[in-house]
Amino acid sequence: MANLEKRLENNKQLPEVWWRYVDDVFSIVKKHLLPEILNNINNAHKNIEFTCEIEQNNQLPFLDILIVKQESTLSFEIYRKPTHTQRTIPNSSNHSHQHKIASFNHMIHRMQTLPLSETGKTKELNYIFETAQLNGYTKQTIQQIINKKTQQQYRRSLTTLTQTEPTLKRIIVNYNNDTKKLRPILRKFGFELVFTSKANQLQTLLGSTKDPLDNLTKSGVYKITCNHCDKIYIGQTKRTLNTRFKEHITEVSKAHKDTDKGLIHHFKSKVAEHIFNEGHFLNTSNIKLLRHITNPWKLDVAESLEIYKQNNEKLLNKDQGNGYTWLFKFLPNTHKTLHNTQNTN
Repeated sequence: MANLEKRLENNKQLPEVWWRYVDDVFSIVKKHLLPEILNNINNAHKNIEFTCEIEQNNQLPFLDILIVKQESTLSFEIYRKPTHTQRTIPNSSNHSHQHKIASFNHMIHRMQTLPLSETGKTKELNYIFETAQLNGYTKQTIQQIINKKTQQQYRRSLTTLTQTEPTLKRIIVNYNNDTKKLRPILRKFGFELVFTSKANQLQTLLGSTKDPLDNLTKSGVYKITCNHCDKIYIGQTKRTLNTRFKEHITEVSKAHKDTDKGLIHHFKSKVAEHIFNEGHFLNTSNIKLLRHITNPWKLDVAESLEIYKQNNEKLLNKDQGNGYTWLFKFLPNTHKTLHNTQNTN
């Protein structure tokens, strides 16, 4: 868009007033020139097409602002679509206080920071008070928010040397009476509790309506265990486990064919090599998904971590994987011992 605008400007095809935010443009042109200007900018690029909305009754909505033309000046008010309702989270709802007043914080912040006319500010303030009353909030609650934000703006305008509050570490917790009481206590130690109501949402309580995916249709880090000798193999796959397991088994068939022809088969799969040399048998019940991973960049480290947690004597893997790091040595030894103990039982 910037290149297009520059080209139109050089060709003197761009209006003198042309203010753009992403793909919305505010422009002032003479009415009789509008068809020509619109035709010029639409012919400038084959994949870019503009439409226009013309002022009605000296008013034009642009983004969240209603621009009102008054003789030689422009004034501004907050614009809301005709379908907009005044419903917010009601005061009687079992949500944290900060969630319930979030919409009012937003409306008040917008009223105080946008260059609204005095008429626009008055209309918006009355709208906020009316919305609060409809949703069960008192006028005093809204006035407290307004006073707080006014003081914040005043402090910021004084000096850059004003002492700033230390950054708090935020922790997301479910909203209930216990976490509500903990919030002021933990704040003294530099922790800010951020409440979520996800656990109480209907979607969470009902669960997913989709059928759960079978592990064999997932990707990630997997473990194959041999029933005959308890040898294990840790691997990774970007595709499904079922597809990767079939590749291991297919290589065993290729090895037999090469042997029948008197050729030496060079194994790419340690699982296939073990099956071929030992004469053991594996099926899909021997494969287990350890970590469901959809991001390919995480596979190497996750695979190496799972290899590190296993008993080396039982591993078919000949190395630690591409994601091995010396940082694994700082993992608790008890975790590795417990994991190995579980594997031997």
